[in-house]
Amino acid sequence: MILFVVVLLIIFVVIIVLRIRPSFRNYKAALNCLMAKATFAQADEDLQSKAVSHASQVLKNMGFNDPQERYEKMSEVEKCVVLAFAFAEMGMPPPFKKESWHSVSRPFIDIVKEDTAFAAANRHLKRMYGVDIKF
Repeated sequence: MILFVVVLLIIFVVIIVLRIRPSFRNYKAALNCLMAKATFAQADEDLQSKAVSHASQVLKNMGFNDPQERYEKMSEVEKCVVLAFAFAEMGMPPPFKKESWHSVSRPFIDIVKEDTAFAAANRHLKRMYGVDIKF
């Protein structure tokens, strides 16, 4: 009987962990996206130009044939995903003191504009820094 309860408890914990992990990955991708939007908005024209140029290089490294054209056709959310990579590679920190860029292994998959991840990331930024970033 005790063995049965232990096995059920282990199965329950595994199910919970497997359900939380993708949500946390989506949250990190959404947080990166929101921070990239804020970083880009606060940057001067020269830095914005450098960031877009670096974002094109990031896309080229990802295997896109015409990265500049691809960047221009992207949605705002997709652009912010690439800009987050660009800012991180450029060494440009987010404009929030205690934040840093998160490592996201599958950015375009994890950033499917999932309302709950964006809402949670936005709540965090609003609570910590008083900013409300929307797409």
